[in-house]
Amino acid sequence: MYRQKHLALVLVLLVFSSFHYILAQSVWDGGGDGTSWNDPLNWNTDMEPGLGAEVVINSSATLTLSGTGTALPPAKLTITGPTTRVDLDMDLDIGDPVSTTPALVVTNGGILNLKPERTLILDPPVTENAVQMNLAAGLNIEAGATLLVLKANRGINIAQRTALLDNKGLISLFNCNNHAIFLAEETGLVNYGEISITAPLRNGIYNVGSIVNLSGNITINSPLNRGIQHIPGTIIPSSFTNTGTGTITISSPGDDGIRSSAAFLNDTLATITVTQAIDDGIELIGDVFTNHGTINLTCRDAAITSGPGLAVGTNSVAATFINTSNNSLNIFAGGGGSGVSIYVYGMGVLSNSGTIDVSGGSPTLNIFNRG
Repeated sequence: MYRQKHLALVLVLLVFSSFHYILAQSVWDGGGDGTSWNDPLNWNTDMEPGLGAEVVINSSATLTLSGTGTALPPAKLTITGPTTRVDLDMDLDIGDPVSTTPALVVTNGGILNLKPERTLILDPPVTENAVQMNLAAGLNIEAGATLLVLKANRGINIAQRTALLDNKGLISLFNCNNHAIFLAEETGLVNYGEISITAPLRNGIYNVGSIVNLSGNITINSPLNRGIQHIPGTIIPSSFTNTGTGTITISSPGDDGIRSSAAFLNDTLATITVTQAIDDGIELIGDVFTNHGTINLTCRDAAITSGPGLAVGTNSVAATFINTSNNSLNIFAGGGGSGVSIYVYGMGVLSNSGTIDVSGGSPTLNIFNRG
């Protein structure tokens, strides 16, 4: 008898849990006014999504979401489908402390546009990604809009081919347990606006795709590992281009400021600044880094020979640094009398037709050349 009652109780709990899950899932059907988040008739449940809901939008047309008042924060928002385009013209918080999924998922060709003067706040558990972009997804942050990640595993995970993040607004990422921004092969990021990354527990940006910083500003503060890790793709070559009046500023990385083993370009009016790296300011392990603009590297005080401002190649891996800029490559090797501005390893090549200005560091061994 006890076992029968126990089994009956388990079955009741399972049924209740399933029922609760169904109730917690809200799918857009547009049966109300077709635009308002807080019109109950726009959802398949004929109820506005509740706290902790899983919200799915797979409309077959362009949809402008608006709202009045404050929407209850869902645990997850999914935009999916090759003809689904959502213009988010409302402020929205997404995240649930016990969720086991990313806060925002854009997938299967879906596109999400965050409209001007709107703020999207993502706050998933630190075990989950804030933004997950899958196959052919698009995420556009328009000028004046703000995407804010309070905590996450990866802040923005651009995970599958042809997914593209286009930023003209402000992206701020805090408290990431992993890379703040990750780009897989055959994905892209174009930045015209501001990207601010603070204290990720791995790299600020890990790139195997294509990044163009077109007169935008990228600021990375205190990453536990590298500010930027840029590695080659296996099918499509990866690339990182800082162009227009673009700026990249990296401060106090726990390893290198930039570690690049794929093509990297700093264009004529663009600027890269790295300060107080624990290891190299810029380390090149493979391919070519071309500087036509301005690079400012400040080593930490009492830096050792193996932690220079610029390291080119290794004794077994070829890499080339090309400097054509008269805006100059400026390297301060730090105080303490031990730092090295430039270390060219055995397989490294430094080609200079511009200006290189080195100061500080060792008075006798400021440039170390084995290449």
